Formats: sequence, structure tokens, C-alpha cells
Amino acid sequence: MKTIRISIIIALTSLICSSCSSESGKETKTDAALYPAAWSDNLTTDMKSIAITLSKNHISGCGEFYYKKRLNRSSEFLVACTRTEGIWKHYLVWPKINEVTGPMALDGTITPPR
Repeated sequence: MKTIRISIIIALTSLICSSCSSESGKETKTDAALYPAAWSDNLTTDMKSIAITLSKNHISGCGEFYYKKRLNRSSEFLVACTRTEGIWKHYLVWPKINEVTGPMALDGTITPPR
């Protein structure tokens, strides 16, 4: 009888834990899935607002930078910047709220801008 109770408790615990870990059916997306567009260095309003936000947040070493908009979020950008050829730093930038996080490591699914 005691063994049956323990088995039931273990079965219920695994059922509960498996539903918690699936996060309501959402799966983790890769960086490439979140930022599917090509890197851009076009002089647009977006680029100007990104440059201003980087400057206001005292981010240095971004003499050259490229950006990608996040899928379905027009105000979030992944930014790759460099001062030295081939050494890229990555930041998340939200110009509308003047916020920057990073530098951060990417998951390897996005290739460098050049």
C-alpha cells in the first residue's frame, strides 16, 4: 500500500513538473529566429535613434555598427558594433525608452555583419 502511494506521488510530481517546464507550450527561440532580418547599416531614423541611445548610455567602441529589428517588436534592436575589424560586441537597444543591455553573447545562430 505504501509503495502504491509513493508511485502515485512520483507520477503526479512528474506530470506537474513536465507541464511547468514547457512554459505553456512556448519554446525558446534562437537569436536568428528573434532577429531574422539581414544586418543593416542604412542611414535611417532607426540608425540615428540607435546611435543616440548608445551615446546616452555611454557605450563606446561602436565606431561602426549594424542593427536588426526584433521580429514583431518594432522598438527593439540587436546591435553589433566594432572598433576593431572582426571583433564584434552585441547589445540590445530600445531607443524609445533610452535603454541598452550588453555587451552580450549570442547563441551562435547569427553570423557577424561582415
